[in-house]
Amino acid sequence: MKAMVLAAGLGTRLRPITNLLAKPAIPVGPKSLIEWLLIHLASQNVTDAVVNLHYKPDSIKKLLQDGQQIGLNVTYSEEPEILGTAGGLANAASCFAGEETIIMVNADSLFDFNLQEAIESHRRAGALATMLLLPHQGHYSAVDMKDGIILSPSLPASAAKATPYHFTGIHILSTRIFNFLPSGFSDINRTIYPELIKKGHAIRGEVLHGSWLDFGDPSSYVKNTPVFLASKTLAADHSSIHDSTVIDSIIWDGARICGGAIVERCIVTTGVELCGGVHHDQVFLPDGAYPL
Repeated sequence: MKAMVLAAGLGTRLRPITNLLAKPAIPVGPKSLIEWLLIHLASQNVTDAVVNLHYKPDSIKKLLQDGQQIGLNVTYSEEPEILGTAGGLANAASCFAGEETIIMVNADSLFDFNLQEAIESHRRAGALATMLLLPHQGHYSAVDMKDGIILSPSLPASAAKATPYHFTGIHILSTRIFNFLPSGFSDINRTIYPELIKKGHAIRGEVLHGSWLDFGDPSSYVKNTPVFLASKTLAADHSSIHDSTVIDSIIWDGARICGGAIVERCIVTTGVELCGGVHHDQVFLPDGAYPL
């Protein structure tokens, strides 16, 4: 099984952190977001990952290299101009020659779903595309679905005609999808799926059960990092914290907290030293502090 991993985005929602590196490269404990994602994909029988790149590509390449340390093969699809979710997939079409079914996944969330049943269900249905869903939650846009068929892939929850669901960012795709993808920029949820639905093609939805965590903005990053790491057995690392109190915060390697500082709900990035004082709800970069 091969996967398309969408990692080319500008990371706008995660600024100012993405002033330093691409969103998928942010550290989540001892590994980066994209490394944890690929480790899980490898556990789901994914053998090859095609990672599209545009913004700060070297911050991702230096982490993943060829993927062998993770347990799968990683190749890269470079985008000098960003192409969107459908355009990025079309640009990488040659990487999926000979495949019948592929996975496409956003690189800004982590999940523990067992994907095998959904993949088999997709194949049995002979579907062109299957969107993997959760019951609708929070502020996310909704997916409108009835009897397992998508009515609308993205709309406000209040506008849904049937029970609204939340899209996880995971697609299971027949490679027949490439017949419907134009060259250049295009978005699969906002453009391609609605056009296919209008033309009578059935886009399936499948509801999953399990943990799904978003890392798309600074508040979600602070909130969901400890939730994710709680499921891992990791050695505690307090080497960067000296005689200080750190609460619900993320301290990157190469940062230092000292002098009795109190740090709460903060992100402290590499090269920053906080010595003394009370700090809360802030993001600290080498060039200054920003509100969380």
